[in-house]
Amino acid sequence: MEALSIRKSNDDLRGQLASYTHLGEFYSIRNEKRAEAYFDTVIQISKNIRAPKAGESYKQSLVAMLQIQKPEKTNLFITGIQNIVWEQVDQWSKVALYKVLRELMINLRKHSSAKLVTVKFSEASNSLKIDYEDNGIGASKEALIL
Repeated sequence: MEALSIRKSNDDLRGQLASYTHLGEFYSIRNEKRAEAYFDTVIQISKNIRAPKAGESYKQSLVAMLQIQKPEKTNLFITGIQNIVWEQVDQWSKVALYKVLRELMINLRKHSSAKLVTVKFSEASNSLKIDYEDNGIGASKEALIL
């Protein structure tokens, strides 16, 4: 339920920003109230989005999010997560990792059509490494801006 609400809010904000940018009104003094309302909405949404639990249950929260966000007919394989000493990873890194992986899963659902996803966790030289792979359709050459 929360994911749908966040997604709807994200789409609404994207639409508002596109209209401001497209019409050249974003910095216009006559539209100051619209811009102010837009930023109030952004601030409210950022307050409402719950950060992942960064404590002892972080690993469980991360795995649950990945499972919830994956499309129903997609197989998800998570490896190496049990080998990470999460207590040694700082809170900000945990939050960033959670949000990046959530965004990957949202993009998977919207664009990829992948049936197989692998997320591999490993540590090397005091660094956390995450490898993400899927067998989705990818982007066409025409869609890429070089």
